[in-house]
Amino acid sequence: CNSIQVFICICFHQCTDLFFTFLSFALKHLNTFGISHGSCVLYPSHKLPTSCVVLNTTNGSRTIVHYSNLPELTLSDFTKINVSEYSWIHFEGRNPLEYVKMIRHVMASNETRRKAGEREITVSVELEKNKPNVGKLLPLGDVVIVSRLYATLNGYHSAEEAALGFRVKAKDGAVVVCAWGEVGAAACDSSGKVFSCPAYPPPAVVDTLGAGDTFNAGLIHSLARGNGLETALKFACKLAGAKCGFLGYEQLRNFESN
Repeated sequence: CNSIQVFICICFHQCTDLFFTFLSFALKHLNTFGISHGSCVLYPSHKLPTSCVVLNTTNGSRTIVHYSNLPELTLSDFTKINVSEYSWIHFEGRNPLEYVKMIRHVMASNETRRKAGEREITVSVELEKNKPNVGKLLPLGDVVIVSRLYATLNGYHSAEEAALGFRVKAKDGAVVVCAWGEVGAAACDSSGKVFSCPAYPPPAVVDTLGAGDTFNAGLIHSLARGNGLETALKFACKLAGAKCGFLGYEQLRNFESN
């Protein structure tokens, strides 16, 4: 997953040494995993977002208290990035109406690429929470990732049902993937064929924090390397399952999909 470059907003506060300690830690961690942050937006007057996480040592569930006054990425910020340097851009459904504009900016770039006979940028979108207007992202993604929460709030009762149902609403040629936690995940390709994959839980669940993001990263990583949808789905499920077996993400470096 280290080859996937993720757009991350990083802020810094010039008043306290403590903040710079946090910032230094964050940048060092990104560098350790080979994640580029040169295109990130810096906000000098804002504090670094923080989360306090309480883990249940019995079942690995967690409670998160999060604080952030960091502004969402804007179209003005996004257009300063040279999107031609990227082959894949992923959008989480945080600020849907602004993201619609960003995706249309990518689509314009793809039109230029298409005329030049160049490979187009793949756009993936995640519909995680039922925020206002988040559904507007659905018909814009080449790969649409739907959470269990979003699916159930929209009347679906299984990953397979959700993948097929949202595929009908997606654009032509798009694929839809829905993870369903401990049950596994399902995906629907552009022809309407549904693939299912079971979960791969570790011997002991230690830390589920970030399992969903790990699933998304594994899916994108595998698809970006040219694997088929079924193969990518299985890889993502195995990677997310492995992540639940240890604290943090360091051990993902040693992950091998058998």
